[in-house]
Amino acid sequence: ASVVVLLMLQGCATPAPGAAAARAFAARDYARAAALYAAQVHDGDRSPATRYNLGTALVASDSTLAGADLLTQVGDSAADEETRFRSRFNAGYARLIRGRAVQGDSASAELKLALALYKRVLLQRPGDADAKWNYELALEEQKKQGGGGGGGGGGGNSNADPSPSQNEPKPQPTLAQRQAEQLLGSAEREERDVQSRRQKRNRPEPPPGGRDW
Repeated sequence: ASVVVLLMLQGCATPAPGAAAARAFAARDYARAAALYAAQVHDGDRSPATRYNLGTALVASDSTLAGADLLTQVGDSAADEETRFRSRFNAGYARLIRGRAVQGDSASAELKLALALYKRVLLQRPGDADAKWNYELALEEQKKQGGGGGGGGGGGNSNADPSPSQNEPKPQPTLAQRQAEQLLGSAEREERDVQSRRQKRNRPEPPPGGRDW
């Protein structure tokens, strides 16, 4: 993944429903993650971060159309630059996946949407290698289907060289993944602390006052 700085949910502490959804996503139970994020939204959490997580989980669970639509909305409305970038990236990814899966006019329409989204992504970050990669893949798919080129738009200088074994679009890392990493890291630290305390309790202490004759 090319992006290192990851946006967190608002606030210092992750809400319990968000933590459960992040764990489900980390376990690749994407349908459950999507259901949990959807419940958060239904309960009133309309924050861009939660809606982004929901859209990304929908895409991961193969609900690409619903996910792409939601991510596009978040990308157009979020105030935070990072959320806009990630939302448009993943929406473009979903459109590219759909464009490669269908045929004819439907494929052409999806690929045009993918190209438009990645052009906006590359306007935000012209040097993003993954965005360039996916943009080039969308162009190649369009050419295969007789749609011609998609215009300049920032992807032409990609240093990625697609090959038959590597010709796959790259998804953007998710907010849920970052949350899951933090949750798992915290659990590991807690477990190490518990084991350390147990070892200290079980360690024989030297006798007070010197030798124990």
